[in-house]
Amino acid sequence: MLLLNRSVKLRLAVSLGACILMLIVVGIIGLSSLSKTNDALNRTYEGNVLTLGSLIKVNQALLGNRVKVTAEQRDRNPASAITTQQEVAENDAIIDAAWSDYFPERVSDDQERAIAEEFIVSLASLRAGIDEINAAMIGNDYDAAREIATTTLRAEYPKVLTAIQGLIDRNSTQAAANNQQSASDYVCLLYTSDAADDMQCVD
Repeated sequence: MLLLNRSVKLRLAVSLGACILMLIVVGIIGLSSLSKTNDALNRTYEGNVLTLGSLIKVNQALLGNRVKVTAEQRDRNPASAITTQQEVAENDAIIDAAWSDYFPERVSDDQERAIAEEFIVSLASLRAGIDEINAAMIGNDYDAAREIATTTLRAEYPKVLTAIQGLIDRNSTQAAANNQQSASDYVCLLYTSDAADDMQCVD
């Protein structure tokens, strides 16, 4: 009878120990999945959401300048051209602030850096052309303004807008990938009771 009691106690102790060990393993796996989910969310926010906000500001200000200069060419009013020049300067300040928030700290890889550097070079040429066309319009030389618009601006605007859109697209793609990873990690976290599945969720 004593041996039987000892045998039962031993089996209960072993079973309890196995349950405790399984709970520890499940807890470790759950914490690992939770950490991965949190890391993915942080990467998405810091690396992509904030970046997209800055790049969209740059894009909107660029398009705003294009509209203002085009409208001023149509109106052919030297007095209002001074106002346009000031509004362009305000948009340039927005572009510079947003770009500084993005570049170079939030650049994710060499390919993105190359696109960003192309943007910087093209933006400098575009701004020089805008300065020239504004000066021509303020001086009531709309023939010269038209020449600048159909040469310098027509050549540089596509380069600038293509580069900024390329950066926006890359960060949108990265955000989607990080979001998918977060969803996958969250699913793993929900199913930590299934040890076999859990092991597949841990890198």
